Amino acid sequence: MEDMNSSSMHIVMLPWLAFGHILPFTELAKRIARQGHRVTLFSTPRNTRRLIDIPRDLAGLIRVVDVVLPRVEHLPEDAEASIDLPSNDLRPYLRQTYDAAFTAALSDILQAPSRPDWVITDYAAHWAPEAAARHGVPCAYLSLYSAAVLSFFGPAEALMGRGEHAKTSPEQLTEVPDFVPFPTTIAYRGHEARQMFRPAAIQDASGVSELYRSGKSIDASQIVGIRSSRELEPEWLQLLGELYRKPVMVDDESEVFGVKAKELASVFGDDELNDQYVRDFLRCLSEYYSRHQSGPAQGSTVLE
Repeated sequence: MEDMNSSSMHIVMLPWLAFGHILPFTELAKRIARQGHRVTLFSTPRNTRRLIDIPRDLAGLIRVVDVVLPRVEHLPEDAEASIDLPSNDLRPYLRQTYDAAFTAALSDILQAPSRPDWVITDYAAHWAPEAAARHGVPCAYLSLYSAAVLSFFGPAEALMGRGEHAKTSPEQLTEVPDFVPFPTTIAYRGHEARQMFRPAAIQDASGVSELYRSGKSIDASQIVGIRSSRELEPEWLQLLGELYRKPVMVDDESEVFGVKAKELASVFGDDELNDQYVRDFLRCLSEYYSRHQSGPAQGSTVLE
């Protein structure tokens, strides 16, 4: 691979199979491409047809790779996204087929003569950072959840069910964690905690829990990107960097609702500001690679 200070990067992106994940990843791919970098975006044939529209001027920089999902018992024949499932109880089987197909697809591109410079992964692809590291390619975890939500669940080891902050019962979700150093009311109500605990924290038919997937992705990645902004939740972003002990970059494309819409509209509606966050994120990727290009990607970078 060439020195990324003098050339563009090639970035592989692995969104989870849900509309609310594929669309933001696709939008980020476009913004990255507009900065002059090449992107390979993994999806499935049906999701590509439904959701992914690459502008003609970016067609030479964004390549969409359709990954065919293997048949898995319990899943409807055309199920390629969470919206296609008649019941949330079938989500583990969608994750199961996602793991099988996308692990193989990532392996193929990592073994290609011209392997990518970075892999950007969603929460579900918990296997991606270690797979990329085996080929000397660093990985960035991109979270579509806010820094406040991620901070509430604690460090990566807690998400994986280990350590003093692991969530082992629904009741633990109803209290503000003791590592939050500032006043906040963020916590689940009792019925909310009970509804989300089993599908999120308990191992399912895919072999791991949803929280474990997030924790493993965070722990094994070199950089964590958050779909947020310093203007919206500065204290949570700082706390998250301390919990993860990694650089935490930010980006947000979301619409703004609620009583503070007017104040926040200048932040979220500012296209140049959003592009600046993307530039900051890309600069972090480039600087990390430049420091570590002499050897394979290992460990993580400590927040300074």
